[in-house]
Amino acid sequence: MTNQLSVGTRIYRPARLVAAGDGYQVDIDTVSMKDFGDGTIMLRAAPREAYLPDWLAVPWETPGGRVCVCDEPIPDEWSYFEVLFSDVNFVAVSPVAGDSEELRRKHLAAACRAS
Repeated sequence: MTNQLSVGTRIYRPARLVAAGDGYQVDIDTVSMKDFGDGTIMLRAAPREAYLPDWLAVPWETPGGRVCVCDEPIPDEWSYFEVLFSDVNFVAVSPVAGDSEELRRKHLAAACRAS
C-alpha cells in the first residue's frame, strides 16, 4: 500500500453499503473538514487497499492519513478531490463534482475487492 499522494490521485467521498433486496445500495457520506473561514478548507485523506491507487476522504478527527488543503469552493455534491500538487509537507487538492453513479460504482467495486 502506498503512503504517498501523487498528482492526479483521486480522494473519493466516503460511502456506506446498505443491503437492499438482492444487492446493495450505496449511501454517500458527509465527511467533516476543517474550515478556516477564509476560503481555505483542510481535509484528511487515507489510503485504503481496495481503492488504491486512489484514497478516501476521512473525518477530520481521524488520526493518521495526510492533511490536504483546498482553497476552492467545495460543491455540495462533490465526488472526489484531485491532487494538484504534493510534496513531503503539503498536498493541494481541487474538488470535482461528478456523476454520483460513478461514485457509487467506485464504492461497489472496492467492496467487491475487499471481500
